Amino acid sequence: MLFGKGLFMLPPKDWKRVHTISMRSFGSAQTKGFYPIINTVVMDYIASIKQVVKRKKNLGNISEKLGTMTSQILNCRRNKQNNNRFVLDDIFRPLSLTAICKVAFGLGDGVKIQLIQEHFNGIFSLQKESGKAAILSIIPGYMNLPFGKPLFIRNSIKALHKLSSELVMEYRNSRKSNNITNATTTDTKNLTSTTTTNNKDHIVINEKNTSEEDRKTLLKVLCDAYDANEGSLTDTEVVHNVFSFMAAGMSTTADSLSHMVLELARSKQIMQRLQKDVDEIVRKKKSIDNITWEDIDSCNYLTAVIKESLRLFPSVGGVAPRILTEDCEIDGIFCPKGSYVGIASLVAHRLEFNRVVTNGDGNIFRPERWEEDYIRRQKEGIKFPSNDYSFITFSAGVRPCIGRHMSLMEMKAVLFHLVFNFDLSLPENLEEFEHGDPRKLKFPLLTMKENVDVCISVRVEK
Repeated sequence: MLFGKGLFMLPPKDWKRVHTISMRSFGSAQTKGFYPIINTVVMDYIASIKQVVKRKKNLGNISEKLGTMTSQILNCRRNKQNNNRFVLDDIFRPLSLTAICKVAFGLGDGVKIQLIQEHFNGIFSLQKESGKAAILSIIPGYMNLPFGKPLFIRNSIKALHKLSSELVMEYRNSRKSNNITNATTTDTKNLTSTTTTNNKDHIVINEKNTSEEDRKTLLKVLCDAYDANEGSLTDTEVVHNVFSFMAAGMSTTADSLSHMVLELARSKQIMQRLQKDVDEIVRKKKSIDNITWEDIDSCNYLTAVIKESLRLFPSVGGVAPRILTEDCEIDGIFCPKGSYVGIASLVAHRLEFNRVVTNGDGNIFRPERWEEDYIRRQKEGIKFPSNDYSFITFSAGVRPCIGRHMSLMEMKAVLFHLVFNFDLSLPENLEEFEHGDPRKLKFPLLTMKENVDVCISVRVEK
């Protein structure tokens, strides 16, 4: 298996150990160290979209002369005659794949990293196929067939494990040669706290000049992760968890961005307000080139837009089920020990018992509700907003999504630069959607239907 010892595949005891170790280097403050890589990928993506939409002539036959990202974006157009109309289900996939691979292994273009990206993309491109393929994959014995897609997947997994294991070994050996141990980097809570403060200052000052060697990657932080009681991760655990995070974050982030862009394209008023807030932040910094992660994160309406989209359209429709360890009663329903219990966030977020839903507006896209809720919480003295479970897109409790901070960082960076540089709209001749909605549930993912397009044009005035 690609991630058999990954965090999402482990039984409770092993999960607790791996989670404890991983969190030493994967908290909200520590993940800020990934921003220089995410920023580089986002800038390349924005420049590539601009290159495509600005070109007037047919670009169908010259993709080989363009950069990799630009070529991939060209393939996301609905047709070769229109350079600003894109298939919404496709447009963010080149970005998401590149970002997660670069965050995992670094910005370098070495042969190993290129091969890893090709193999990983090959495996997960099968994800877009029909539900029939997904059903076949869970039939006992299917994945062991000596031909076809099962053989392709097994060979790709073997190559991915070999290449990434070599990178882990190279990094560990480099640390040994410099007499660096994991215990010296993430030893205690106090030491981690100090490191967090220093990392924040370091990122603000040096995020654009960080050398490739100094940049944080997922592989590096998992190799470095250390807990005084649980120790470090093994090489196999590092490899499997790297791919676990990559698999969990690639499609979900791309799908989430698609949902956000559709809602912005549908609502000119919300789009214009977001652009106004972003423009004001850029104006204060004199140039978009001076924008830091702290600037992006300070845009409260951007956060509200993202959170509202994730409330209505979580990329994964529900929280992973839990197995009850004892008999219990839930809302008058007796649930015996051993039962699987889950929450459909796609439904729960819209119901009246959710504190952010008022006057039956649970199905309406209204980012302002999160601004109102923040003011309400301040008056009520609520310091931990997750206590009432009004927002469970990334789960909640003791097992929230470990990669949520990195996912939100990518979404915020992309949307910030996207609305600063472009206007978004729906095609005038957009056909009616089946059942009146442009989305479909491809269990467990909520994705766009294939016939949904978005028009992207360069902003004239800012």
